[in-house]
Amino acid sequence: MLAAAGGVLLIVTWLGLAETHNVAHPVPLHPVEVLKRYRFVLANRATLGFSLMNGFSFACMFAFITASPIVFMAEFGLSQAAYSGMFFTAGLGTITGSIVAGRSRSGHRAIRAGVCDDSYVGRLTTNEMAGS
Repeated sequence: MLAAAGGVLLIVTWLGLAETHNVAHPVPLHPVEVLKRYRFVLANRATLGFSLMNGFSFACMFAFITASPIVFMAEFGLSQAAYSGMFFTAGLGTITGSIVAGRSRSGHRAIRAGVCDDSYVGRLTTNEMAGS
């Protein structure tokens, strides 16, 4: 089933998406040119801030995915069903947060809201698990 879905996606992508490489204006791939372009991108403070925040966000997400079964099931004694419900809720929150941030008119406001929301949810979850 998964292979069939992948095949359908491959065909739809192949037929539905046009080539984006502009042959008339090739971009040189010499190492010096590539490094100049990277320097230009990394010199932009907003780009650097968003990149660092995105990297930190993914690091936190993978740490949560890795450690959460140990913490919630072994330490807090959640059943497999309760853990899967909690994990579903966390995933739903991530998706909802991404949608809300994507519709935000201000990128900086979206970052601040995400950091505040993560802090609040983290405290709420910790208090709930501790029985407070």
